Amino acid sequence: MATWPQAYDSIHNAPTVMTDAVAAKDADTIRMTHEVGHQSRPLACLTAISGEDRGRRFEIFDADILLGRHPTLADITLNDPTISAQHARIRYEEGLFTLYDLDSTNGSFVNGQRIRIQRLDDQDQITLGAVDLLFTLTCQN
Repeated sequence: MATWPQAYDSIHNAPTVMTDAVAAKDADTIRMTHEVGHQSRPLACLTAISGEDRGRRFEIFDADILLGRHPTLADITLNDPTISAQHARIRYEEGLFTLYDLDSTNGSFVNGQRIRIQRLDDQDQITLGAVDLLFTLTCQN
């Protein structure tokens, strides 16, 4: 397993996943799918539970998702000025999800604890800037 600086640098400098969600930014549910090899059912979901995007659900089909404020650099765009353009990344590797803070200005938190790298569990609350997101392993209608 890579040490903290190596893991952080490899994630921080990784390319952004291109998605087809840009045209669907106003939808209540956004499916984050890669052009090649996407899953038939989501790997996980994020639901905004605070902020301007409250109630929006983001279905995650890919193993590498970038979260941020920038409409073209982030796979999941969150409309809040306290969120950095490229704030955090969620990766799915070896059956586990991990959240990486990308040196964001206002930090990333999991269940109230500031993190740099944190494994995610079902029902974890992620806070990016002033926005709270609920991470779930199932996507219920």
